Amino acid sequence: MNEQLNNPSFECLLEIIIRDEISNVINNLFNNKDDSAKKYLTIKELSSLTGIGTSIIRQLTLSRAMPHREVKTRIIFDKNEIQETIENYKKFGWTNPDNHWDVKSV
Repeated sequence: MNEQLNNPSFECLLEIIIRDEISNVINNLFNNKDDSAKKYLTIKELSSLTGIGTSIIRQLTLSRAMPHREVKTRIIFDKNEIQETIENYKKFGWTNPDNHWDVKSV
């Protein structure tokens, strides 16, 4: 290998570069795997997590104050979005969502 580095040919340099790039890509895939996974919650799971009643959660989703997604007839929530919403609630309260939330993102 030392001889290859002292007098590198194009093929040897290309091999080293490709090996390093593939190694970096594989490391990045395994390191970022946990961050990209979204955690979705049902109304019952969200209620037990936050302590907010299921009927209150339904009212908040109908008034667009709680970010949610509708999959067929089910309502699901992204855990990260809910945490941000609860932080906003602590700052502003459950006011008119048009002042604080973008309707298109809901």
